[in-house]
Amino acid sequence: MSDFTRAGVINLIAMAQHGLNLRGVNLADLNLNNLDFTRANLDKSNLDGAILAGALLQGARLVDAGLFAADLTEADLCEANLTKANLAEASLCGADLTGAVIERANLEGANLEGAILERADLRGANLTQANMTRANLSGAYLFRADLSKVDLRGASFSGAILKGAILHAANLSNVDLSNADLTNVDLRGANLTGANLTGANLNGAYLFRADFSNADLSNTNFSDSILRGAILHSANLAGANLTNADITNADLTNAELIGANMSDVVK
Repeated sequence: MSDFTRAGVINLIAMAQHGLNLRGVNLADLNLNNLDFTRANLDKSNLDGAILAGALLQGARLVDAGLFAADLTEADLCEANLTKANLAEASLCGADLTGAVIERANLEGANLEGAILERADLRGANLTQANMTRANLSGAYLFRADLSKVDLRGASFSGAILKGAILHAANLSNVDLSNADLTNVDLRGANLTGANLTGANLNGAYLFRADFSNADLSNTNFSDSILRGAILHSANLAGANLTNADITNADLTNAELIGANMSDVVK
């Protein structure tokens, strides 16, 4: 049972003069939609099942907070600190997490459709089986994040850093990964049909049986990558660097290879 009612929380917000401190409080299942928690301290608070749709949480601290199945639809979480927060199965549809710190947070099965995560820090975050269709992750930092089986159709990762990230069996159809750093990424069995990877760095990436059909891979760096059994049907590889890449059993039917560097490729 929650420690407060909605009216009680509204009263605390009205009385707060030097920043609202709700550290460690139990606000589970409360309807807190559209309330202003700007720069509030909610570290270690229990917000499981809470309704925070449209809430203002700019710069708020939610370190180690429980937000399991919480509704954060269209909430403003710009610059919020969600380090190690539990957001499993939460709804963040259309939420603004620009510049937010979401390091090592649990977002398994969360709904981030259309969410804005520009320049967000998601290093080590668990995003397995999340819905991130049309999400904007331009310039985001996803070092060693786990995005296995995530639906990323139509999302943007332009300029994002995904070094060592796991995207096993993820759906990246029509995703923008232009100029992204995908060094040593795991894209086994991923769907990248129609994706834009122009200028991306996939050095040392594991791309076994990944599907790049009709993808734009121009000027992409595939050096030392594993492309065994990958599908590159009708892909644009003009100017791509495939030095030392393993393309054993890869399908390059109708692929554009003008200017591609195929030095020492393994066939």
